[in-house]
Amino acid sequence: METILLGGEPVPYVVIRKPNKNAYLRLRPDGSIVITANAAFTPAKVEAFIRRNATRIERARSAILAKDALPAGTIRLWGERIPAPAGWSEAAYRKATVEAAAKALVTLPPSLRVTLPADLRFRARLMKTRFGSCALHTHAVTMNSVLARYDIRYFNAILLHELVHFAHPDHGKGFYGALVALCPDYRRLRKELGALFRSTEV
Repeated sequence: METILLGGEPVPYVVIRKPNKNAYLRLRPDGSIVITANAAFTPAKVEAFIRRNATRIERARSAILAKDALPAGTIRLWGERIPAPAGWSEAAYRKATVEAAAKALVTLPPSLRVTLPADLRFRARLMKTRFGSCALHTHAVTMNSVLARYDIRYFNAILLHELVHFAHPDHGKGFYGALVALCPDYRRLRKELGALFRSTEV
């Protein structure tokens, strides 16, 4: 693993060689950089690529490494830090998530509501890699209970994402066209949610 100086701090990075046309950059949970690029992408080009993205990298690393730990005796619920209710547990987060989904259902625009099955069910569980999932064959939507820790707007964006799948099962143009019509800020909210998730201790 190599290192590069960003903002006066040595930052580790690794290059993974793949036959990509373009180079790609991502951060690991430990804050190190991963570059995926083809063999023609020389070490000098790798460093130049990292430096061009330095501001974005430093901002993302700060979010990852800051680890927004809560003081003892408090919880994070819908974006607010509050005293922990007696007996609060992950089961309580799951319950809050399901209740929020059921409540949101009655406020949906008619154009979306008519595409949903009459026996739609909501479930919640803590997931490490997904914010939600939609099982079209069982008419069940599972939401990540981690969402109950953040501002409700992130939950609503993910819920809409899952519900739109009943009209558009794939992630094609029709799906994103319908989703963005319902939630114009979806892409920005999804990006912010990813940064929040990486910076939260659960």
